[in-house]
Amino acid sequence: MTADSPGAEVPQTPASSVTVADPASSKNRFTTLDEQRRQRDRPTAMTTADLAKTAGMVAALVAVLGFVAWGVWTMSHPDTLYDRIARNAHAGTLEGTEHDMEKFLASHPEDARHSEVQDWLLDLQSQYLFTRLRRLAHEQTLNEVQQAYVDAMKLVNAEPQAARARFEELLSNFADAPDAADPITCVQAAEHQVKRLRER
Repeated sequence: MTADSPGAEVPQTPASSVTVADPASSKNRFTTLDEQRRQRDRPTAMTTADLAKTAGMVAALVAVLGFVAWGVWTMSHPDTLYDRIARNAHAGTLEGTEHDMEKFLASHPEDARHSEVQDWLLDLQSQYLFTRLRRLAHEQTLNEVQQAYVDAMKLVNAEPQAARARFEELLSNFADAPDAADPITCVQAAEHQVKRLRER
């Protein structure tokens, strides 16, 4: 019986288990890898927008630094310092201006207002010394130069001429006496008070 004979059974060919790769899929996969490699190797270029943003940030930073520098310069300018000190001096409230006065004197020694600011600083320091010694007198006995200074200062407003005589006596008797500075000595304060009383 031949294969062409009626009723003959034709043997079935088993289905192949091999999967054929899709050429289009492989091409896409390799194309994607190539593109990723090119993007990775390509130098990063800043766009116009990036450049504008960076320039804006730099400009803002420069402006801030310039403003800070201007503020520092203004705060330490002799006119600014002097005006602030003078307002307090004329109002009789030198407390709180000691730092400004010391800064002015140290930074502007050639300024024509130097001696005026120096006198204001000595006014403040002389008063501080008087206040400190009066407080100290409640705790211990003052030495001779300290007591002489306190006694003279008590007369400054009520009896300026008598106060001046007391200060001059202090300078005559205790010019070389041990005298700790806090912040100035009693002798330095007495010299300043004599100057101030002569100006009245």
